[in-house]
Amino acid sequence: MNAGWIRWDDEDRRNDNSYEGSVPDGTYNKDTVIRYCCQEKGFAENPIYLPTDSPFYLFPLTKQCQKVEGMTDTLQWIYFDTQNFNTKNGQGWPHPFRRSYYTDHIVYQCYYTPK
Repeated sequence: MNAGWIRWDDEDRRNDNSYEGSVPDGTYNKDTVIRYCCQEKGFAENPIYLPTDSPFYLFPLTKQCQKVEGMTDTLQWIYFDTQNFNTKNGQGWPHPFRRSYYTDHIVYQCYYTPK
């Protein structure tokens, strides 16, 4: 397992950051940093075995979701509006599949439900 991170330089004006429920390890204040562990071995199309009794999310390394035995996956994304000027956005490899839209982040995630 390898450690990675993503930092959002959140908007300075009208910053309405909030969170609830389970969130990745990280820092959640005027800016956001998430930290996680990442497994880079193997192929996404080869199923792995994880608990299947309830839905969960995984961050993909590519636009392909890791297959999980007994689960159906759906690729989803979240758009994060970040600071527009002099942004301090960043990431440390490995990081989830993401795209940049100007200075903003679009981060992909895979949602898993039992078959």
